[in-house]
Amino acid sequence: MSLRHAILAMLDIEKGSGYDLVKRFDQSVSYFWAASYQQIYRELQKLESEALLESEEVIQQGKPDKKIYEVTPDGISELQKWLEKPAKAMKIKEPLLIKIYAGELADTGLLIEEISQHKAAHATRLQQYQEMSELLINLEQPLRSKYFLPHQTLKLGIKIEEAWLEWAEETLEAIT
Repeated sequence: MSLRHAILAMLDIEKGSGYDLVKRFDQSVSYFWAASYQQIYRELQKLESEALLESEEVIQQGKPDKKIYEVTPDGISELQKWLEKPAKAMKIKEPLLIKIYAGELADTGLLIEEISQHKAAHATRLQQYQEMSELLINLEQPLRSKYFLPHQTLKLGIKIEEAWLEWAEETLEAIT
């Protein structure tokens, strides 16, 4: 998957500014696709230069002007071509797991502290995902239908966070 396809997919559901897109990334797909503010804005410029997106300048009072991006027919075509290709299975790359794997050599107190910090971060993320899920459930039609499949991806994020928290608790109990 590339950032360009994530952006096209998000803007296909609902047009928006770069700022809107950054917020959507943080609130929805960040559990399986991370992108920085700078990466998103660079990709928006590329997609617009390739005519896969078009933008409308919006003048604002007391704030900087903004661009609202929308997917073009060529952008939809690009996204459809990408959707036809098989996706590779996700591989986990988590440094904490290597630390735990080699944990017999670690200071137990430091290892417990680090797992606890990760546990807190995952608990916060779970709460954010659950709040977003609640918002999606309460959308009025036709937006609820439009967000049905994105909501399904969010549900997986919730299950992953719940499993992570359960695993962290078991690991902490086993270490102590």
